Amino acid sequence: MPKIIPKGTTRLPEIERTILALYGGGMSTRDIAAELERAYGIDASPTFISYANPSKPEPSFPMTKPFSN
Repeated sequence: MPKIIPKGTTRLPEIERTILALYGGGMSTRDIAAELERAYGIDASPTFISYANPSKPEPSFPMTKPFSN
């Protein structure tokens, strides 16, 4: 059954827990994306999946060019 998600919501704890459990099981981001599509009907990119993993934090600003030394 579809759920209504409030406007402006950026985090979905239930989905994040699922992603972390699948990461813990050794699945790749592409495998997790396929599983979310199958189980929930969610079309999630591997990049989205990697941002849901707290060990890989979201960048605080967009990188347009690399830092120079």
